[in-house]
Amino acid sequence: YYLNHTFEKTYNPSSSVFMDYRNEADFSSLNTILYGHNMKDHSMFATLVDYFDADFREAHPYILLHTREGTLQYQVFAVQRTNIEYPGYQLDFGSETEYQQFAADLGAETPVWQMLTLSTCTNVQDDERYVVQAVLQNPPAHLEALLS
Repeated sequence: YYLNHTFEKTYNPSSSVFMDYRNEADFSSLNTILYGHNMKDHSMFATLVDYFDADFREAHPYILLHTREGTLQYQVFAVQRTNIEYPGYQLDFGSETEYQQFAADLGAETPVWQMLTLSTCTNVQDDERYVVQAVLQNPPAHLEALLS
């Protein structure tokens, strides 16, 4: 629906950035996935491709997400050009150990509280995606209480 509608539910081919429907709206999911178009005018998630450049990644290691409760800071740890079958889209985990192994398999170097996955089309092949994944740094109190 949100591929061609705004958050106000009006039709717009540019749409809006939207969260996977299986995620918790308060960003308390272990892997929160946000989708956005790869726009030709470099808006939305078009700049995700810049993370493939090591100098850009070094200059922009954090993603800031502003919510009603405060700002969440995530540190980028993985960048992929992949397809819709990418294992990084997983949302359900049977245990903490399984989740930590999932994060390690994606490239996280330390235990992970939560992660953010940003996904956009490459505009090359229909099922191809650019994916940037980041680890939550210093969770705010409202999330830390949920995670403990």
